[in-house]
Amino acid sequence: MISKEAVEELMRLSEEHGGSLQPADVVEAAKDPASPLHRYFTWDVQEAAEKCWELEARWLLRHAKIEITVREETIPIRAFVAIEDDAGQRRYLATEAVIASDVLLDRHLANCQREAEAFIRRNEHLVKIRREDRKKALQAVRKAIQSLQRMIQAIQEEQMAPV
Repeated sequence: MISKEAVEELMRLSEEHGGSLQPADVVEAAKDPASPLHRYFTWDVQEAAEKCWELEARWLLRHAKIEITVREETIPIRAFVAIEDDAGQRRYLATEAVIASDVLLDRHLANCQREAEAFIRRNEHLVKIRREDRKKALQAVRKAIQSLQRMIQAIQEEQMAPV
């Protein structure tokens, strides 16, 4: 959890920068060892580089695409999906392998459900703040849930075939 002092420092920096922040602004402020933000960063350059490379690898895995045919339509999908294993570690598995395994597919769909619920929890405060925005937020959530339901239905009907 982020300390109250760190949050206050982020708010101060935001005001100092006209109400918005770039990550570089936060890093610059955190370089000062007296900053309440300092302890949240890895200052050993080699260790920080390794962490950065892992973030870049995650980006590659999340953005790699393949094409599959669904009901005679070719669509791009993610080549890999992240699935939490029995030890609680997130691993990236080929989407085609996940689709081919009932166990992995069930695990992935359960993860999708948790992520949708987490999304709602992370953002529900925004709906509470402005009543007029509630309808827009609910529509976006409903659209995401409908997309997930369509995907589940297509999988259950076994109409997804790898290219």
